[in-house]
Amino acid sequence: LALSLIPIFYFIWLRPWSAEIKRLSYDEARLETAEKHQQLINSLDEGVFMADASGVITYANEALARIHGFDSPGQLIGKRFITFIVSEKVIEVLESFKRQMETGISAGIVSTEIVRQDGVRRHIDVHPTVIVEKAKRPEPVASSATLQIMSIT
Repeated sequence: LALSLIPIFYFIWLRPWSAEIKRLSYDEARLETAEKHQQLINSLDEGVFMADASGVITYANEALARIHGFDSPGQLIGKRFITFIVSEKVIEVLESFKRQMETGISAGIVSTEIVRQDGVRRHIDVHPTVIVEKAKRPEPVASSATLQIMSIT
């Protein structure tokens, strides 16, 4: 009788516990991977940011903050990236961004100028990558863009 209870005990008590350990390990692995990606992106000398379909910055790395004259990336979050573009280039950059978001096709390298927080103008080369959302729509729609500032002069 005692031997026949062992498999039942294992199934009832140990199996759910085992699944919980696997789930925690998976969640821990995902967190560790996200932390490693964050470290990698922050170790770059190039500015990287993500903007939503409206051009609002939703993520920025430390290099982007330095390029724009800020102390931390958090100071860029929630701002429209277009606010940093020199006035004579705003229409051109907005049209390019809109076209990329509508078509889902990146424009290649875009050269423009920004105005840093301290008023200094800098030439930058930006490599945009459009992120397309395919769920719930017959046609893919660009939902955000990742932009990498490749060179600064």
